Amino acid sequence: MPQSLQTIACLHPLVNSLRRTSGIAFRILRIADLAPDCFKVLHLCRALKPDIVHLQSALPFDALLLCTFPHLPVVATVHNILPHRPRPFDLALCRWLYRRASALIFHGEANKREFARRFRSQAVMRVIPMGCFDVLARGAKPSRQEARRKLGIEAEAAVVLFFGQIRPNKGLEVLLRAFPQVLRAVPSARILAAGFPLAGMREVTSLVEELGLRPFTYLLPRYIPLEEVEVFFQAADVVAMPYLSVTQSAVLPAAMAFGKAVVASSVGALPEVVKDGDTGLLVPPGQPGPLAEAIIRLLTDERLREETGRNLKEAGQTIFTWPRAAEATEALYREVLARR
Repeated sequence: MPQSLQTIACLHPLVNSLRRTSGIAFRILRIADLAPDCFKVLHLCRALKPDIVHLQSALPFDALLLCTFPHLPVVATVHNILPHRPRPFDLALCRWLYRRASALIFHGEANKREFARRFRSQAVMRVIPMGCFDVLARGAKPSRQEARRKLGIEAEAAVVLFFGQIRPNKGLEVLLRAFPQVLRAVPSARILAAGFPLAGMREVTSLVEELGLRPFTYLLPRYIPLEEVEVFFQAADVVAMPYLSVTQSAVLPAAMAFGKAVVASSVGALPEVVKDGDTGLLVPPGQPGPLAEAIIRLLTDERLREETGRNLKEAGQTIFTWPRAAEATEALYREVLARR
């Protein structure tokens, strides 16, 4: 990328530790952590005079940035069309941002169509899928047995991994309701659920007790640092994404990097990557029965499990790569500047 296209990266070094807290305390500490960095970004923008502002969210800070530099072209990546838990002002903020943007990036065609159904925008729209998170799987990795030993899981268990933030739309409760059926077919099956709990944790723990799943469930409701991610994926046989609603998921590129078999709900842009029977198995959202059947298929058919995991990993090495995403993003920057 030429020097005239300047890039600014803002890192929040305390967020990892703050995520280990929860609720109001987390929000207060996070605001206190982010505020100084927000002013640093504003200072950098004034000093560097960038050609383009590329936003990754519709947070209030983004509105502050745009108001401070009203004449700069804006590219926005629409990770979520609306926040998962929208606040009263989020709809108005998103509508304003989408009108203000010169270009919008979506992770899938389904997301672009859903956006067009909800909003009107004169922005250039491009679909640029997320790349494979192969950086997570580089270097020496723990073996399956070593990873399980670290997590305290039986060596011979059939492990189904649910990874990432725990909130109602992620469908962990659907996975729990499916698991008694899975256990009848595969008695060694275990759920490994790990991720920061944003909402619905009380319902999850109650359901574990109600269904008698405590002996078969390993629940780690905490933020998982990047350096620990490989342990969870190396320990897994199958990665479950039983989402009720989603645009795309960073869990999928992680499973791609480790070559893991995936069962996912047919929501959002997931079917654009998970091709049923090829790079994973697809199930209808919110239905424990079909989810259980798909998990049983993968746990009892080693050939299918290895084949779909291998195909998913190959897709990450040839199609869903970060160099491709970077080239498409740079081309979009040039198009925006040419229009300007």
